Amino acid sequence: MSVRRALLLVGVLVAAAVPPTGAAATGDDVPPAEPRLIESFPRERRVYMITDSVGLGARAAMPHAFGPEWQVTVEGRPALRPAVAVGEVAAAIRDRPWAFGDHVIIAVAYNYPITSVNPRIANSAEFDRNLDAMMAVLRGAGVKHVHWVTLREVKPQYISHGAWRQIQPYYWYFPEANDRLEAALERHPELSLIDWAAVADQPGLTYDAIHLNNTGAALYSHIAAHAVRAAETRVGNDSTTRIEIPDADGVEAVALNLTTTDPRRNGHLTAYACDGERPTTSNHNYSRAQVVAHSAIVPVNGDGEVCVHSHTATNLIVDVTGRFDSDAGITSSTPERLRDTRSNGSPQPAFTPLVVPAGPPGVPVALTVTALGATQPGWVRVAPCDSNDTTSNLNMYDAAPVPNVAVVASGADGMVCVTASVPTHLLVDRFVTFDDESGVAPISPRRVHDSRQLGGPVGAGEVVRLTRQQLGNTPATGVMLNLTSTGSTAPGYLAAYPCKRGRPDTSNLNFAPGTVVANFAIIEPDVDGDVCVYASAPTHVVIDLMGTTTAGFTGGAPVRLLDTRN
Repeated sequence: MSVRRALLLVGVLVAAAVPPTGAAATGDDVPPAEPRLIESFPRERRVYMITDSVGLGARAAMPHAFGPEWQVTVEGRPALRPAVAVGEVAAAIRDRPWAFGDHVIIAVAYNYPITSVNPRIANSAEFDRNLDAMMAVLRGAGVKHVHWVTLREVKPQYISHGAWRQIQPYYWYFPEANDRLEAALERHPELSLIDWAAVADQPGLTYDAIHLNNTGAALYSHIAAHAVRAAETRVGNDSTTRIEIPDADGVEAVALNLTTTDPRRNGHLTAYACDGERPTTSNHNYSRAQVVAHSAIVPVNGDGEVCVHSHTATNLIVDVTGRFDSDAGITSSTPERLRDTRSNGSPQPAFTPLVVPAGPPGVPVALTVTALGATQPGWVRVAPCDSNDTTSNLNMYDAAPVPNVAVVASGADGMVCVTASVPTHLLVDRFVTFDDESGVAPISPRRVHDSRQLGGPVGAGEVVRLTRQQLGNTPATGVMLNLTSTGSTAPGYLAAYPCKRGRPDTSNLNFAPGTVVANFAIIEPDVDGDVCVYASAPTHVVIDLMGTTTAGFTGGAPVRLLDTRN
């Protein structure tokens, strides 16, 4: 092995497109050579990759993406089928055990099996059997994390006319292979996806339809290295993380912002007081490979702790934005599911209020409302049933679950109404009930900023300043805001904070191009009564004032309590 601290073993890459499924490997394949020098890398820094000709295009870029602290072993050959790859990995484990550690990358699905009867029908059952067999072999070798690379779902506008003609015999089954990989996540808790399909939907990455050019190899290797590192720091599947709240004496509940990054698959978080039984409610939902943040008001146990349970493995970030003490008038902090339209079998119709018994008349409650199963973009509004509010609390753009906190006073009949603009299932959970003399004062929501009406989006690095006058010109320990990003042109985040305290190393929501994202926040104004909202990338910013707090809430600059990535 050379003096650089990265090990690379490869087969020969041929320049042709992937042969039709079932084609034999060429006679020019060269078996990997034994290393001249084996250095001692810990298991958690060893990556073994087996691949067909597509992944072999990244053979030089892969060790550079990981860096010198990693041992990277790449083996493979053109037209490598999944069934054959199982045997070759088993042989490599036997003959080259030094190449294996905690991480294995599999990139062989381009030669997906098709039926022998009809070459236009994908043999998904055989692929599943091969995948399961590969996972069994790797589990037996003590591999902790298996990363399977998804396939580029080729579009003609991103490749040449000749490449489009060349790939016609077999590109049709690439989506089927990706679907089978997605389904396998549920069967195999050690399995994650390196989602090449999600980033390869652009021109300039290949020299034909799928084989990587230098630009594509660099991106392919970068996302592979990122996926491996992310798996190292995730909290586990079905795991609970205890988080100590600083300055928790006398604190009954805290305002948190929960963020997940690089989740292994779709899942949810439940935050609760550690000395209580974990409730059946949730505060936060996420989709695979998504970066998303949601707020929560969570009770604190007698030791000043909250617990966060993760349904599936994910990196977890927790920020605290404020604390509620006994003066806040909390009368109940036992999470309870109030409504779930899934139990009726049908989604809630558009513009038909879902009437929810929230608590005693006029009493503020903190609810988490979740929309899921929407078939088109839309929004959800939470308000007293006799309200004329025109703002919204959350936005959804597909069937993925989207929650948000709403602090609202129930109507004279003790009810609140949850209304969606499109048909969707609705879940309503109550987390905290305040008494009618508490310092928590919901108002009829009022829009205090909308960059869409001000000539253009907020630029990258720019700050929206909300003055005391905009925020109601009343003394408050905290202002309840609903922050929305829309029309963004790049991934980024919003961070809200007391202006004179300076921008903290925290965030309130994350956005991506083409999405509409909303999140609730309780922020303490600065000494002048002002609140600032920072945008890390260009986006329109919409801010609604939802209410204020006085006695019982202590804010301050948001503080990061946990970041598993670190």
